[in-house]
Amino acid sequence: MPRWIIEDTHGIRRTFDFDGPITIGRHPRCELVVSDPLVSRKHARVFREGGTWILEDIGSANGTFVNERRIQRHPLQDNDRVRIGRTHLLFVAQSEQERLISSVQLRADEAPPKFEESLEVEQAALFAPAAEVVDLGALRQDYEKLRLGLHLLERLSGRRELAPLLAEAAEALRSIFHADHCAILLLEDDKLVPRALAVRNGAKDELSVSQSVVQEVMRTHNAVLLADAASDDRFREAESIVIQGMRSILCAPILAEGKPIGVVHLDSQRSAGAFTKRDLDLLAGIARHLALLVQNQRLLLEVERETRLKAQFERLVSPSVAELVLAGKVRLDSGGKLREVTVLFADIRDFTKLTSGMPAQEVVSMLNRYFETVVEIVFEHQGTLDKYIGDEIMAVFGAPLAVPDAADQAISCAVNIQQALVRFNREQRARGWPALEVGIGISSGEVVVGSIGAEKTRQYTCVGEAVNLAARLTDMAKGGEVLLCEETYRRLAHKEGLRALPPMPIRGLEKPVRVYAVETSGEDTTEEGMTA
Repeated sequence: MPRWIIEDTHGIRRTFDFDGPITIGRHPRCELVVSDPLVSRKHARVFREGGTWILEDIGSANGTFVNERRIQRHPLQDNDRVRIGRTHLLFVAQSEQERLISSVQLRADEAPPKFEESLEVEQAALFAPAAEVVDLGALRQDYEKLRLGLHLLERLSGRRELAPLLAEAAEALRSIFHADHCAILLLEDDKLVPRALAVRNGAKDELSVSQSVVQEVMRTHNAVLLADAASDDRFREAESIVIQGMRSILCAPILAEGKPIGVVHLDSQRSAGAFTKRDLDLLAGIARHLALLVQNQRLLLEVERETRLKAQFERLVSPSVAELVLAGKVRLDSGGKLREVTVLFADIRDFTKLTSGMPAQEVVSMLNRYFETVVEIVFEHQGTLDKYIGDEIMAVFGAPLAVPDAADQAISCAVNIQQALVRFNREQRARGWPALEVGIGISSGEVVVGSIGAEKTRQYTCVGEAVNLAARLTDMAKGGEVLLCEETYRRLAHKEGLRALPPMPIRGLEKPVRVYAVETSGEDTTEEGMTA
């Protein structure tokens, strides 16, 4: 599956996986939303033509650039660098995990293996008793492997990311045991998945692993050694071993709390007896420590993910709701939940045109002033800031905390935003900056609420028809106008100051929709108004 790696104007990186046509732009209806004022609402699209992914500009104001060349239509290649506005995107045709999965295959064997040596990992001894040492040369070799193994564990203990930790471990183990391949596979959703592969220079860059060997290791929790697999009559039918031409195999389980979470698999195609019983001891001992590192990294990533999610909530909800989240009294649904909410979009009209002659620092300063007070008004009305979309915001009333009068709160919030703009624009003119006009759209209904997105970039948000309708009403609202749908009107306890408009056609809906406009007084009725 291809992916985009996106770096925004603040240097924050995120990834976006896709397997079908997508639209890129600022608007929330785009599959890939880019919050950059210089990016058009619908900037570009990506689609498959034959076996090639095509990037096409769709009439953007500031253009689409691939490897610093402006393009209209471009067939994407792996590692193409794309720039739209001030946002940079890297196209990755195949993820590293997909490359690993295609390089390491588990094959079923018709003949079950019989092992020269099998060792319980918990009984692995890294040092042999002195009385057993008779060969000084072998002792030196064993000592060097042991020294390199301990050095490896010291290096890995400082790693914070699991992928580079496993990649370094695989390469080091391949070198320590003079193997042709070293593969590390981890158990995910009850299936072994390749997570690292190291290959000796000159060896095949693909590996066919015996499913029988791996299953035996996972079942018994024992490390196993096959000293001469290829010439053994017992393995003539073992397809993976025959195809790969393996002469020797070493495989150890990665155990956490007595349960297998993966395996380390090494092979040699060059000689029979490439691995010894002492190698089996050493690999079993290293695998035992590797299990602790893997578990620690997974726990660390989980703690970091929870910390990021809570920090995100402190920015997106009012302080009172944030306290409930941090105290565990309000659950953050990660799997998605149906909720009745009211959704509000507020978008600055003609923002790109208004700011075309302004220095970038002044544009950011003006947006920050605008957002700070608008978000404060959202919080005052028990709303949650869902996201920023360039110069647009999306707010939700009714999640994560249920609000009984969500529709009334959303309308009051919209009115106060429009009224607060009166004072804001007075300050704008005093600074010599342009006055801003905002169009607001509001819709209500049942949506799916939860943490949505890739693991590292999940965001608490909502999706559903009510979100789409609110966004479309916002597109239709003029500066200073607030439009709401009939469902929101129906839920209001107070219907004063509303004016019914003729039914309007909405793109994507078969029948025209009844729309209501909210009358605003033009006065700043908020307690503090806009603050500089």
